[in-house]
Amino acid sequence: MWPWLFDAPWAVFAVWWTVRAFSAARTERVEASRSRVAFLVLAAAGVLFLLAPPEPLRRSLWPVSTPLLCAALALEVAGIAFAIIAREYLGSMWSGRVTLKEDHRIVQSGPYRLVRHPIYTGVLTALLGVVAARANPAAILGLAMIAAGLARKIASEEALLREHFGAAYDDYRRKVAAIIPFIL
Repeated sequence: MWPWLFDAPWAVFAVWWTVRAFSAARTERVEASRSRVAFLVLAAAGVLFLLAPPEPLRRSLWPVSTPLLCAALALEVAGIAFAIIAREYLGSMWSGRVTLKEDHRIVQSGPYRLVRHPIYTGVLTALLGVVAARANPAAILGLAMIAAGLARKIASEEALLREHFGAAYDDYRRKVAAIIPFIL
């Protein structure tokens, strides 16, 4: 039922994300290629399970109704909006790779008051909406793979930020959850 509605937010997100990527500051330090490849493999595998699930993993695990689809779409749009807002708060310090930018600082305003990695929170929230709408094991597996890739990326980011900012980042970590506000 109206699958294009679930694709539209991701299309808007992809176009906006690509355009905004041109406003990033100069990179001073970047993650190792091996770390980047590990994230990309997990994320790509997850997306593949979401977009082209193998036949045995397509069976529905729960009934999909119009109210569920509306709630799932709302969750997807809210997650993407949260990620976009977080990206705007990062400004020129954003990068698709784990990096330190010129004049890098710890952002603690906007969504960064709630979680240290709000872009990932938004993406995972949006994907929960997709999983709810698809209602199949492949979607759950795809979400798990993407989450595993993001967990690797978060570990790399945290290590780099702790190394660069020391006690200031440790203090931020003590005050603000990584992904789920007030919990994780």
